[in-house]
Amino acid sequence: MKDTERKIIVFSDSHGVSYNMERVFALHSDADAFIHLGDGAREFNKLCKLRGKVGYSLLGNCDSSFLCLFADTPHAVYTIGGKRFFMTHGNAYGVKSGKEELLKVAAERCPDADFVLYGHTHVSENSYLSEASGFEKPIYLINPGSISRPREGDPSYAIILIKGENVLTNVAHI
Repeated sequence: MKDTERKIIVFSDSHGVSYNMERVFALHSDADAFIHLGDGAREFNKLCKLRGKVGYSLLGNCDSSFLCLFADTPHAVYTIGGKRFFMTHGNAYGVKSGKEELLKVAAERCPDADFVLYGHTHVSENSYLSEASGFEKPIYLINPGSISRPREGDPSYAIILIKGENVLTNVAHI
């Protein structure tokens, strides 16, 4: 059986501005799934519905307080393309001060995670943490940065390609 390639696009921190997300949706219309890590869940969900795309979203600290009434956890876990994703906006885990707490919670709540995705900092990261780094299991740590208000450089998003056990990750700029 031939491995199917999965393409996943990850956004964060669009803060009510959908123009760049619309451009990325058009550029990656072949993507299997789109993820938004908070602070822009509403416009992201509208784009997914409008384009008929599979979307996963979380609430961030700046998303509507009405929407936050329904958020009972600051993270979510999904399986996409045979891989486990621990996703969070990141504010509840103090990611602006460092990622130690986030990684600890991810390890406790989702020990089989292949990816930890987070936002909130508006700064992109694309890291692979291996056993050599002291982890029991290799894990990808990805922050797509901000698609509308980056703290450094141009607006950015992440691309994850999965083909069987092979994974390729990249932070792209628009």
